[in-house]
Amino acid sequence: MMMEIGEFARLGGVSARMLRHYDRIGLLTPARAEPNGRRWYDEKQLARLHRLVVLKGLGFGLDEVGVLLAEGIGAEELRGMLRLREAELERRVRHDRHALDRVTARLRLIDEETRMKVQLKHLDAVTVAALSTTVPRDSVDLESLFGAGPGDPSASREDRCLDDPSGADVRAAVRRPARLGR
Repeated sequence: MMMEIGEFARLGGVSARMLRHYDRIGLLTPARAEPNGRRWYDEKQLARLHRLVVLKGLGFGLDEVGVLLAEGIGAEELRGMLRLREAELERRVRHDRHALDRVTARLRLIDEETRMKVQLKHLDAVTVAALSTTVPRDSVDLESLFGAGPGDPSASREDRCLDDPSGADVRAAVRRPARLGR
């Protein structure tokens, strides 16, 4: 079945202007061209147009596309090339997702920073032992972990809930007066 350039362009997902360009450079000539400039394409030419569009989308230049089309690239080869491109794009999406996650985390830190109040105090010298980790909630008695008894004012504990309610971001510190002469 023969169709005019507009209908062929619509079926192929390209513009009529692009089809005229492909005709000028010899990549896809119409099945019939009238002296008044009207172009007619055969429905069988859609397969070639689809291959041309796919190869361009894979990053091949039009000169390379012409060579590949002249060699008669098959559907299986084209499918394989598209699968490779798909895998490459999926890797890029994963990479970009990680970058987005890092930006989001930084934004969260900046938001937390603006809510924090900083207070400077002069303290006597102390020795501090600290632990920072993520542990299952209520799994460790942190004061005993540092050797401080319950209610010991020199031990402190901070739990900050994560997205996972089964775990906690835990920071613990034990402060002892520094010994002189050490």
